[in-house]
Amino acid sequence: MKITGVRVRITKDQAQTPVTNALGTSEDHFARAHIMHIVEVFTDEDVSGVVVADGGNPTLRWMIEHHLQPLIVGEDPRNYERLWRKMFGEPRGWRHQTTKGEAIRAIGVVDTAIWDLIGKASNTPLYQLLGGFRDRVPCYASGGHYVSLDSQADELRFLETETPRFIELGYRAVKMRVGRHIGHDCQRAKLVRDIIGPDMHLMMDFNFSQTYHGGAGQAIRFMRALEPFDPYWFEDPLIMDDITGLKQVCDAIATPIATGEREQAVWGFRELVVNRAADILLPDAVNAAGGVTQWRAISALAEAYRIPMAGHAAERVHTHCVAATPNGLTVEMFRPLEERRHLFESNPIRPDKDGMISVPQTPGLGVELDEHYIAGHLIENY
Repeated sequence: MKITGVRVRITKDQAQTPVTNALGTSEDHFARAHIMHIVEVFTDEDVSGVVVADGGNPTLRWMIEHHLQPLIVGEDPRNYERLWRKMFGEPRGWRHQTTKGEAIRAIGVVDTAIWDLIGKASNTPLYQLLGGFRDRVPCYASGGHYVSLDSQADELRFLETETPRFIELGYRAVKMRVGRHIGHDCQRAKLVRDIIGPDMHLMMDFNFSQTYHGGAGQAIRFMRALEPFDPYWFEDPLIMDDITGLKQVCDAIATPIATGEREQAVWGFRELVVNRAADILLPDAVNAAGGVTQWRAISALAEAYRIPMAGHAAERVHTHCVAATPNGLTVEMFRPLEERRHLFESNPIRPDKDGMISVPQTPGLGVELDEHYIAGHLIENY
């Protein structure tokens, strides 16, 4: 079996409800449209692999088509470690010798599609190829965004509407955004905790905001104000290369600190791990970390230090990754009330009444694209 080519298609769709996080200071920061990249790897044996990636990278298509595709055409997709290193450019290749950057994301997207292809070729679900540690995994509803620039009343009304719907869908854990204003966010956190009750997990995501709003000291002050509402974890208080600041936060706060959604490759996660600058790692195999091949390396590193792993967004991929990982913790279902994301496939992943996901038993990732939806939302460039 040999790879014959790669296809990249881009879709655009309007958001149902524009939202933002603690970094949103103008309407430019509100998510008003969804850009997605559909990447497919083809072979000479009528089997292909596919993955859908977020569209926050205008160079993604260009890098895949012009740099990565020529490197993998003619190769056996089952040699995933060889292909990853070849795309990475070792020992001498198309990219400068750095271990981070937009190239890593492009490599990760292609690598994940290759893993889907391997699963289909072997008629095996991806999680079993990766070790098959469990076949059901916990998940959580990731919402609780901000919907205005300056109206606390609007924020509270939004949470009052959104949070009960998560419970109705079967979720037993939810995440909200924090980091704008201590007093206002404490009010928002109290509201969500009152709605979900004392037994559900409540994650709180700062979206790196405290790096720009006072640093580690302010982050610690903010978190201590929020701790009475029993957070399950605090996520991304600071940017991930502020290792010293993150360690300061971890040492000062009893609640676990989760980070890593924008970190890249095992070498980046090594710094978080060996410096004890994170209690929970959140690699995004598709959109940052370097693909399923790098997820395997990161999870092995984390397991050696007894650090849990949770997937960031891309639930179709991370359901398999978390299920295969002994230190896997939970899967993020990003904005689960946004029906647009379900239109890409006819068998979307959803939780059962216990807030658990049953891992799909179809070969590979189990993605079934809705070509009618895609045809109606294709754009040429992003």
